[in-house]
Parts: sequence; structure tokens; C-alpha cells
Amino acid sequence: MRYEYKMVSVPKNIAVSSGKSLGTTLAEYVQNEVNKMANEGWEFYRTDSYFVAELPGCLASLFGSSPNCETFNLLTFRKEIN
Repeated sequence: MRYEYKMVSVPKNIAVSSGKSLGTTLAEYVQNEVNKMANEGWEFYRTDSYFVAELPGCLASLFGSSPNCETFNLLTFRKEIN
């Protein structure tokens, strides 16, 4: 079988309503995203975290700037192709 893949980034910040737990809000966000993609024919495949470092430019490096580091979370979906 061959698959086409699509990645969706999970937002860095998710607003939480008063009285809701952080975990519940995150779970609801991911559940809604997975269901939306499933309705478009995509199967949820997995989730991954990626660490990305943006290196400073030449001039900033000379003045001791450090890399800007962030972690990104991606949901991976797949669809069988014929």
C-alpha cells in the first residue's frame, strides 16, 4: 500500500475557559482536529514533537546571541493512494 501524508501543527497556545482543566482542553482540541480530518478522509497516524533551533545571523553571533529554540508538535494523518 502507498500513502499520502499530511501534518498539522498543534498551536503553541490554546486558550482555556475558566473551570476547565488544561488536559481536557488539549484533548478536546486534538479530538476535534482528528475528527475534522477523518471527515475529509484522513486517518490519524501519529503525533511527534520536533525541536527546532534558529541560529542567529553573523552579526548577532558576534555579539553573543544564542539560538532561538522551540518545540513543535505535529499530528500526522495519512490517506491510502491508489
